[in-house]
Amino acid sequence: MNGDTQGPAIIYIIAGAFGGAMEATVTWPTEYIKTKLQLQKQKLENKSRRLLCCTCASDYDRQDSMSLEDKFHNDNGGGGDYEQRTYVDEEGVHKEEEEIEVLPYTDMFAGVIYTINTLGFFALYNGLTPTLLGSMPKAGIRFGLFAWLSNALQDEDGVLSIFNIILAGIIVGIVESVLVEVPVETVKTKCIQMDLPFWLGLKEILLLEGLGGLYDGALATITKQSSNHAMRFVWYSQYKLLVTNNGEYPLTPILALFGGMTAGLFAALGNQPADVVKTRMQGVRSEYTSNWDCVRKTFIREGIPGFYTGMVPRMARVIPGQGAQFMTYEVIVALLLPLFT
Repeated sequence: MNGDTQGPAIIYIIAGAFGGAMEATVTWPTEYIKTKLQLQKQKLENKSRRLLCCTCASDYDRQDSMSLEDKFHNDNGGGGDYEQRTYVDEEGVHKEEEEIEVLPYTDMFAGVIYTINTLGFFALYNGLTPTLLGSMPKAGIRFGLFAWLSNALQDEDGVLSIFNIILAGIIVGIVESVLVEVPVETVKTKCIQMDLPFWLGLKEILLLEGLGGLYDGALATITKQSSNHAMRFVWYSQYKLLVTNNGEYPLTPILALFGGMTAGLFAALGNQPADVVKTRMQGVRSEYTSNWDCVRKTFIREGIPGFYTGMVPRMARVIPGQGAQFMTYEVIVALLLPLFT
């Protein structure tokens, strides 16, 4: 991963595709809960900002005559308990507002329990299909293109500088986002928000928003992926040089696993705000007009902590996921490389 690639690019495309599929399948429930956390808090803020005050509220037991699918089709965005509250209209008249959603959970573990109890275990895998379908070509592009750029950008001594690693990561992030990541992530996010399987979710998106709805949050996604890969590949490349003593020793699967995990941690800490903005821009009927509008409103309503919503479940996914991805990638490369040399 630091200018030491050998053999044709197809090796790294295949290895990356297998690594991407492994990462997506193993860690999907944490991605589901992370996305829910980022979307449901936004939904509550949007619904409750007209409230007169909490003292005007009167609780009641909601008679739930709607099915779960009807509820999510009604732009629910997360499920949970409900309260009836009073607000003041434009003429100063007190009126009863429609039901206000209360957050059903506030952390990853409570989210898992709540989802299983209300929607069943397999609901944790809603939205996986578009990601799984996209993860193989996406990871193949990522690792194959990075391998090619690593060779193209190295100097006459075969050394790839840190600056060129960053440049390669940014280019990979842009290409990957435009070709695969943006539509896949948009469909995934909206399927999770509506709690619908892939095909029903895709149909709903196209009916509500048309083809343009598949490219919501494009700039935010490109920003996230570019910074993600720049940080991830820099970390992993330097780690690999260190543990192999600049290629003198082989990289074992365990070392590749640990290297991928630490690279995932480093990247997740560095670009979590971009991930929050991306997710909220891709939500169903997003209220934001631009990335800057999303940043501004998130800061006003939630402050700095708002940009780190869903951090724990994201790290719970990214750290083992990147470990599995890089380990699978290195193992497949080691198996295929002798066939082409």
